[in-house]
Amino acid sequence: MKHIKAAFFGAGSMARMHARNVLADGRVDIAGICSRSRESAEALSFEIGRRVSCYSDFSTMLKEVEPDVLFVCVPPYVHGGEVEEAAGRGIHLFLEKPLSLELHRAGSMVDAVKKAGVISQVDFHHRFHPLVRRIKGLFDQDIAGRPLLMQARYFCNSQHTQWWRDKNLSGGQLFEQAIHLFDLMLFFMGPIKHVQAFQSNLCHRNQEDYTVEDTSAVTMLSDSEGMVSLAASNCAVPRRWEAAFHLVCENITAYYSSIEPGYIMDTLGSEAKPYNDSFNRDFVEPHKAALIEFLKAVRDGSGVSVPIQEGYKAQKLVMRAIQSAALTKPNQT
Repeated sequence: MKHIKAAFFGAGSMARMHARNVLADGRVDIAGICSRSRESAEALSFEIGRRVSCYSDFSTMLKEVEPDVLFVCVPPYVHGGEVEEAAGRGIHLFLEKPLSLELHRAGSMVDAVKKAGVISQVDFHHRFHPLVRRIKGLFDQDIAGRPLLMQARYFCNSQHTQWWRDKNLSGGQLFEQAIHLFDLMLFFMGPIKHVQAFQSNLCHRNQEDYTVEDTSAVTMLSDSEGMVSLAASNCAVPRRWEAAFHLVCENITAYYSSIEPGYIMDTLGSEAKPYNDSFNRDFVEPHKAALIEFLKAVRDGSGVSVPIQEGYKAQKLVMRAIQSAALTKPNQT
């Protein structure tokens, strides 16, 4: 497949970013955009400077455009069988997280992708950062040793959008944002057997349209007895979004942040020594790196790092944390 025909489901901020990255590839044509309002689809078409067929009906777009790939960039509450329909037509899928507000719908997506045999990639973009990939390489080479402790945080301070502030539409901060870190926990620590969580709205209680949590704390224990702690806040520094973690293993300690330089230290000897690898020498913005890998897989059949099953596993884990928090809700009086 030399030239790829792409369609977009959704026309918001993530669709805009992915569309720019798609066009930068030079071998992909954006042939269709579907949004709940045709006007927003047309606005995206205008913004990217391309004459694109715009739709408000998803099935019509698939029938008329016949895309090779579909970029799914809608909020979690929007899903109503579109991914399953696209998979059934043999269309490869690049998906934003979380897969769906409901776990049964996410499972239906996984089943449809498996049955159709199409390629899927979930945009858990932190996995594509060079430092995260280097850490995973040390695991794969049996250098890192057993993972012992992971301490993670997702901090921001924003009103976001109206649907994001509504628990019934977004699922909350853990579900919609910090799910990236739950994916990394599974990536490094393996399966999780125990989850304990607390959630509360501590700094938006007087805002009537704000029904999601703004503060969360989660502790977990992996099957291998490794321990995990996570904190999430939407009361931190305004206009600053940070996903970060410290990871302590038998032979290395690593620090990653989405907004500042990280490091990996060799701790096997009596004195810690930094790994002097140039992690960022060939740096590609992680969202773009995930997309490049996906397009390569569509062209030549090579593998992807984050198939839809990985998105489902992360969603199951974050929902376990949310369920735990519902049973241990702090007193807000």
